[in-house]
Amino acid sequence: MEYNKYFISSDDLKKKNKLNFQIGSLWKKNILKNYKLVFSQLDTKSSKNNLLLNQLNEEEYIRLNLSLILCFIRGINSNFEEKINFLNNKNLKFQNKGIYLYLLTILKLENFSNN
Repeated sequence: MEYNKYFISSDDLKKKNKLNFQIGSLWKKNILKNYKLVFSQLDTKSSKNNLLLNQLNEEEYIRLNLSLILCFIRGINSNFEEKINFLNNKNLKFQNKGIYLYLLTILKLENFSNN
């Protein structure tokens, strides 16, 4: 996010119905692969290969997830941007750090509530 290596895309900015956004990355494939390896470890405790989360009891697992969610929420506030940077003329892809962190928070909450 700090290096603007992300984008949010949606054609719903022109409509007045339920919003639908997609988050994309502008990182090179090898860098993105390494980040996914690190952060996917925080998403599920069910994997037998997840050495970090399998060492946590249920209370520690919940506390870790709530701490991550709190970090995202604090990040929304501290990375507030008034302007939206549109990446193309069609206004389908844009950047805004606050919106980006908000969407990541929603995804993390959904994943946490499913697990």
